Amino acid sequence: MDHKSIKFYAILEGSWFHKLTKNKFDTVFQHAQKVYVSATRRCNLLQRCFLHNHKEVWSLHEKSLY
Repeated sequence: MDHKSIKFYAILEGSWFHKLTKNKFDTVFQHAQKVYVSATRRCNLLQRCFLHNHKEVWSLHEKSLY
C-alpha cells in the first residue's frame, strides 16, 4: 500500500463522519497509517520467522500478535 492508497483509505473511513473537518481527516489519516505500519511489521516478523524456521521465536511472535 502506497501513500495514495493510505490517503484513499482515510477518505473512505472519513466519509462515516457527518462533517469531515481537516482535524478529523488528519486523525483518520494517522490511524490509517498506523494500521498499515502495524500490518507491515507483522508481515515482516512472520516472514523472518518462517525463513529462519525458529519454532521458539515463531511462537513468541505469534503470542504477541494476539
